[in-house]
Amino acid sequence: MSNYSSIADLVANVDNATHVINNTAHDDDTVTVASGIDWFTFNNVVVTNLYVSGNSWVGLGTSAEASSIKVDRRDTKLWDFRTETGVVGDHVTFRFLRFRWSGYSYYSSTSASNKLIWDCVLLDNGQIFLNIVSWPTSYTDGTNALVTANTCTYVPSVAATKFTFTRSDNAGTSWTVASGMNEPSYARVLYLYGDYQSYIYHFSSTDNTLTKIDGITRETINAQTFIDHGSSDAAPWSLLKVQLTHPVILKWTDSTSPKQINITLAGIPVAQIITTFADLNDTTIKGIKSITSVYEGNISICYSYDNVTWTDNVLMADFLLIDVATLYAGLAAEKKIYFKIKLNDATSRFTNLVIEYIN
Repeated sequence: MSNYSSIADLVANVDNATHVINNTAHDDDTVTVASGIDWFTFNNVVVTNLYVSGNSWVGLGTSAEASSIKVDRRDTKLWDFRTETGVVGDHVTFRFLRFRWSGYSYYSSTSASNKLIWDCVLLDNGQIFLNIVSWPTSYTDGTNALVTANTCTYVPSVAATKFTFTRSDNAGTSWTVASGMNEPSYARVLYLYGDYQSYIYHFSSTDNTLTKIDGITRETINAQTFIDHGSSDAAPWSLLKVQLTHPVILKWTDSTSPKQINITLAGIPVAQIITTFADLNDTTIKGIKSITSVYEGNISICYSYDNVTWTDNVLMADFLLIDVATLYAGLAAEKKIYFKIKLNDATSRFTNLVIEYIN
C-alpha cells in the first residue's frame, strides 16, 4: 500500500502502481481486474472489480457501460492499465483506489496526437477524481460521463483535464461534477480539556485516562500546546464528567475553515431525598406493630438511630419486610428513628411512610 500527502501527489507518477496490462493491445474486449477494496459503493454496487474496456471506459463494480466512467469513449484502443491502493493525507487520511487507463483515441493509430491517458481515483469519503494526463488533439468526439441511473457529464479539453465528482447519496447513484481537483481537508484536529480551575488535561485513548499538564493553564495555552500534548481522539463524556469539575472541551485545527463541535447532552435529574423521623419517646409506646408505605417506582430507604450512622440503602419493598421487633429493640436513649427516603428517578412517587405503634 502507498501513502501520499495529497491526490495531486498521488497522480503525479505511477512509480508505486501495479502494471496489470503491460503493452498489450485491447480493442473491443473487456478485462476484469480485482480492485483490492470493499469500501466504495457505486450505483448500488460495491466496487470489488474493475471491468476495463479497450474503448476507454471502466465499469465500477459491474461489467456494463451503464455503471462506468467514460473518458472519450469511442472506438479507442487500450495498451496499459495500472492500479494502486493506499492512503492519502498528512494528518487526516483517506483510503484510495487509483487506476490509470493508457492507450490511443483511435483504435488503429499510435500517433502522438491520439495519445489518451487518464487516472481515476476513488476515495473512501465518496469522492471520485479524474485526472487526464494526456488529452488527444484528434479523435476527441467520444462520450465523457460518469454513468449511473443519473448520468453526470463533463467537458474535457487540452485546458480542462481535472474533475471532481461528489456523490449525492451513499449508494452512489447520483453525482455532481466540479472542475479541478477539489481535495478534502487533511488538517489536524487536536483536543485538550480544562476544568473550573483552568488546568489543562491530556487524554490518552490507550488507557482511557486524563492527565494534568503541569505548568499550563487556559490562560497560557497556544497552538504548540495542542501539537505537543493534544490528542486526535476525543475523550468520552462519561470520563470527562467524572474526572473533571465543570469540564471544558478545547479544540484546535490547522484547517483554514474549522468546523464547530456538535454534542448532544442528556440531563438526568438529581435523585430526591426526603428526610423524616419517628419519635417513640412517649411512655405509652411499647413497640412497633407494623410499617407500611404508599409509593410508586424506584424508591429506596435507609435509617439511623442517632442521625449520624446510617444503614445501607435498600429498596422500600425490602425494608417493609423488616422485623419490626428488632427495629424497635435497636432504639437509643432518645428513642428516635431517622429515615432518608430516596426517589431514584423522575417517575418515582412517594406518598407516605406509616408506622403503627403498640400502646
